[in-house]
Amino acid sequence: MYDGASLSTRAPSRGVLFLLLVLFAASGCSALIYEVVWLQLLQLSIGSTAVSIGVLLATFMGGMCLGCIAFPRLLSGRHHPLRIYALLELGIGICAIAILFWP
Repeated sequence: MYDGASLSTRAPSRGVLFLLLVLFAASGCSALIYEVVWLQLLQLSIGSTAVSIGVLLATFMGGMCLGCIAFPRLLSGRHHPLRIYALLELGIGICAIAILFWP
């Protein structure tokens, strides 16, 4: 089981913390960009802005809810949370690139 106390007791350097801050900000920016792109695509298929925003928010929040419920049950507590987060972000990036080449 992952326990924060099992890591070394020294604090991470400022460089590591700054890098994490930049990566988290980049992740948030890319999520907002994808949300705008999905909104534009939904407006093309559905037509109404209010309905498109409703579908987009329901899908996004529903996915977050399912992830919060499912991931703690699927993953053991032995893994470091940042490593899991990094793998999730990598998977999202691979899917985003794959969608570009989807026929």
